[in-house]
Amino acid sequence: MNQNNNEDLISVIIPTRNRVNLLKVAVESVLNQTYENLELFIINEASNDSTPEYLRSIEDPRVKIITHEQPKGGNIARNNGLKQSKGNYIAFLDDDDVWAKRKLELQLEIMNQRPSVGIVSCNNFYLDENDDIAGYRNRGNDKLFESEQALEKMLLGNFIGGASFPLLRRSHLEKLGGFQEDLKSAQETNLFLRIIDCGADVFILKEPLLLYRIHSNNRISDSYGPKLEGIRQLYSYIEENLFPKVDDSLKSKVKEIHLEKIAGVYIQNKNYKGYLQEKKQFIKESHSKDELSARKIKLNEFKTLASRSIVGKKLKKINQSSKNDKLSKKWNYYIVAEFPKQLS
Repeated sequence: MNQNNNEDLISVIIPTRNRVNLLKVAVESVLNQTYENLELFIINEASNDSTPEYLRSIEDPRVKIITHEQPKGGNIARNNGLKQSKGNYIAFLDDDDVWAKRKLELQLEIMNQRPSVGIVSCNNFYLDENDDIAGYRNRGNDKLFESEQALEKMLLGNFIGGASFPLLRRSHLEKLGGFQEDLKSAQETNLFLRIIDCGADVFILKEPLLLYRIHSNNRISDSYGPKLEGIRQLYSYIEENLFPKVDDSLKSKVKEIHLEKIAGVYIQNKNYKGYLQEKKQFIKESHSKDELSARKIKLNEFKTLASRSIVGKKLKKINQSSKNDKLSKKWNYYIVAEFPKQLS
């Protein structure tokens, strides 16, 4: 499919560091898009593997390389790509994720049909470290979420996905200044909330258009300290900017979810004392003693502990394995047809 309308140019931005084999598949999935009117910016975050050699070997004129002599982090890398780009539509891709070949085509169709939509996301598969299907996420089936509904839903959990999922409008990103560069984690959730708060609607395509990898060194935010700090920063933004716009019932749910996220990180790292101290301080500072149900908090803590126990992990693995076998049989033909044939 050939497109020549400059107004519909899509700028794709991939930050990368020392994951050349994964990067090759990600880049292939961009350059093989059925929608060809795109430019691809690859931001090399001071890689010291064979990434520079690979980047020099790319001959597609749509590809532009930005090199950082020192790693600056994903937020700054994405924003630098955004500043250099020219497209009216922006799509970010993490270097370990993979797009289906019709992703941009289908997302742009929605953008053109629905001017009120500022975010078009999609369903996805999860891949494990062996590139086997490790799950499927149904985020919505060709469903429109008007801004008010989308805001409430996002406050209860990021249903849009990570940076690799949506197609975005440049106008929103320029208005908001792109990613907030001081955030330690949850950068995408923060960005999506700010776009929705501008009045943008959200549309979720029913097609699974992304392979999202989950592995031990998945993303920079997997570090213990930065992840906790990112969760706190996200809550602070919500409390200051969005709580004035929602009712008390939703505020209470958001506070419970915040404590559940904090609990998950502490418990995963076996720092139970740290969690209890932070929970006590949070309830005191947010004046939440009367709002939050102690019984509900205890139940969430128990569920978190149970899911991370040895028995809980084994049961989850057995259950997930059975689901994954069914998913592989159901979706194998689709994956072969829509995604790059060589997954590293």
